Parts: sequence; C-alpha cells; structure tokens
Amino acid sequence: VSDKIIDLLNTSVFDLRDKRVLDFQRGDTTKFVIQKGTEKIIGTRLDKDRWQLNTHNNIMADPQAVSDLLFGLDSLEAVAFVPVTSKDLGTYGLNPPKVQVTLSIQGENNPAIFLIGNLADDDTVYVKTDKSDQVVRVKRDLIDNISKGVAWLRDKRIFNFTIEDPTRLSVKYHNENSEDETITYTCQRIGSNWTLTSPVKENANNTEVNGILYELIDLNADEFVTGSLNDGSASLDSPQIQVTVELSQKNLQTLQIGRADSSGLFYARLEQDPEQVFLLNAEVIPKLKTKLEWIRTTENE
Repeated sequence: VSDKIIDLLNTSVFDLRDKRVLDFQRGDTTKFVIQKGTEKIIGTRLDKDRWQLNTHNNIMADPQAVSDLLFGLDSLEAVAFVPVTSKDLGTYGLNPPKVQVTLSIQGENNPAIFLIGNLADDDTVYVKTDKSDQVVRVKRDLIDNISKGVAWLRDKRIFNFTIEDPTRLSVKYHNENSEDETITYTCQRIGSNWTLTSPVKENANNTEVNGILYELIDLNADEFVTGSLNDGSASLDSPQIQVTVELSQKNLQTLQIGRADSSGLFYARLEQDPEQVFLLNAEVIPKLKTKLEWIRTTENE
C-alpha cells in the first residue's frame, strides 16, 4: 500500500477526537460575565458592535477585544485531554475555578459556562465547561488576556471630544537637548482661530495647534497596566510631557507621560484618574512635543 494509506491509518485517538472546548453561537451572545475572585466584569451588548462594561462609570468596551474574546472561546481547542474524576477538580484549580466566564446567548435559557483553572507545567492551562466532566489543557494566550480583565476589555481611546470642543491647550515638556530646560506654552481659542497667550501673546499657527488636538482625539492606549506601580518606575509624578485640554464649562483633561518601559512603550495616565496607568506607542511622543517656534506664526516672528 502507499505511504498515504499508512499515514492515514497511523492516527491516534487524540487525533480523532473533537478538540473544540466550548460550543456556543458567538454572534448571538448578548452578555458575558467574567468572575475572578471578588472581581466581576459584566459586558453587555448595546448593538451589533458596541459593548458596555459595568465599571464604576460604565465605560465602553473595546469592540476588537470583545471580538477576540468571543472568537477565541468559540475556536478554542484542546491540546490534551486529562483523565480526572470530579474529586480531582480542586487539584487542577477548577473547584472552585480561578476564573469563570459565563456567556448569555439570545434564544437560549441556559448560558455557556467556561471554567479556568491552574497553569500546567508545560505552560498550558487546565479548563473545562459546566456541561462536561472532561478536563482539557489549552494554550494560555487567550486565558492570559481574560485574566487581565477590564485592562484588556476596555475601550482603548483616551479622550472623547471633537476638534470643535477645546477652548484652551497647554503643553509642557522637557527639552530633549537640555534636561534642565522645560518648554511650556498655552493657546486660547478665539472664534475659529488660536492665539498664543503664554509665553508670548500673538496669533498661533492653527494647523500646528489642531495637529496636537487631532493627535489627542486619535490617541489610543496600546494596553492598560494591571497592578500598582509603587516604585516610581513610570515617573508619572514628574512627567516628561504634560498636555492639558480645557473643554467647555471649565472641563480640564490632562495627559501625563512618563518614562518608557523595557519594550519601548511609554507609561501614561490622565491626571483625573491617576490610578489607571496605560502604555503609549513611542510614535506619539514627538507629535506631542510640537516646538514653540512651530506654534508661532511666521508673520509674528
């Protein structure tokens, strides 16, 4: 017989088993609940691509992260099947589970429940569903993201305003050519034009000022940092860049950018929410360090 026949017959029981872990209709999912210890995250579908998270201020979810969550669970496959009894579940961190994900499906009375347990020696994770006694091991990539909770699932946009909303812009940053020198300037909107009010009083270059604002409008966090940064490694108490936008009704929003981490991303936060630190791509830094001479119009130089 041919080699192809030999290869076909040389198949293990594992090769023949259905390796899909969780069976649900991700397109019909209306709500997810992630329970990790005392932390509970509830995500509710508002419409086709919009989800809301039940945080203290009901922030929007990142639609791509939610899509990755649902698609990842729907396509998750076992890399190994573990023969256990119900008495062994605690050994694998599944009774109670380390993390439980509950998915509510439109038109179905019973939710789909996914249980996450301990990390295995080969860097996989023990998991199971509530509808089966079978414990399996899966790759940990999706599980690691789920464990990040809100930091992974939340909307990555930093600001929520349009180009017409700001009335004042203040920029402060350390001069990269002189560590002891700080560049500071403030612009005020008068009608549809911008005027420098500090350190000089003159018309401002509208294109350059709006360029900074558009950068803020489009600003997205690469990721949100979980846990605290008590060692001062982020240098956010003395940021290298600070940009303040004043919106209508004296609403101030201040972005503070500190040092870079080991991967080259920069720590940042909003002054109004100092405990929530996030990481920004290095490409943002020079765009926010717009030079004062560029803000000044040539007719006033």
